[in-house]
Amino acid sequence: MFGWLVAGAAAAGSALWLWGRRLPDRAQVSRALEVPPPPEVVWHVVTDWHGQPGWRRELKGIAGPAAVEVGTSWREHHHGGTSIVYRVEECAAPHRLVLRVGEPDAPALVHRTITLTPSGDGTRVEIIEDVAVRPAFERLRVRFLSQHRFIDRYATALAARLGAAPPR
Repeated sequence: MFGWLVAGAAAAGSALWLWGRRLPDRAQVSRALEVPPPPEVVWHVVTDWHGQPGWRRELKGIAGPAAVEVGTSWREHHHGGTSIVYRVEECAAPHRLVLRVGEPDAPALVHRTITLTPSGDGTRVEIIEDVAVRPAFERLRVRFLSQHRFIDRYATALAARLGAAPPR
C-alpha cells in the first residue's frame, strides 16, 4: 500500500514538473494608475526606501543606504520573516526607475520599471514587472500563486499613499 502512495506521489510530482517545464520562463505584468501629485512628488515617494514601511503594510523595515543612484542596493524586511534585496539598475529622475528585485541567482528574478508621466495636474504611474523564472516548479508557483500578487500589493499601497483610486 505504501509503495503505491510513493509511486503516486512521484507520478504527480513528475507531471507537475513537466507541466512547469512547458510554461514560459518569462512573464510580464503591469499596472497603471493616475495620481493627483506631480511626478516630482511621486518620485520622492517611490524612491524613499526607508519611508516605505509607513505606507506598505507588508514591510517591517529597510536595511541599506538611502541613495537613489544606479548600483544602490537595500534589503526589505517583511512581516513573516522574509526579506528581499533590491538594486537600482536605471535611474532617470523624476521619470523612470528600474529596480532589480531579488538576488541574481534566485529562482525568480524581477525587474520592476516605474515610469512617471505628467497627466494634467497629476501623474500617470505605470509599473511593469518582468519576471524571469528558472526552475519548473517555481514557474508553476509564479503562474498560479503570485504572478500578480506583488505588483497589485505595491500599486494599491502606492495609490492609497498618493490619494488615488486603486490601479486598473
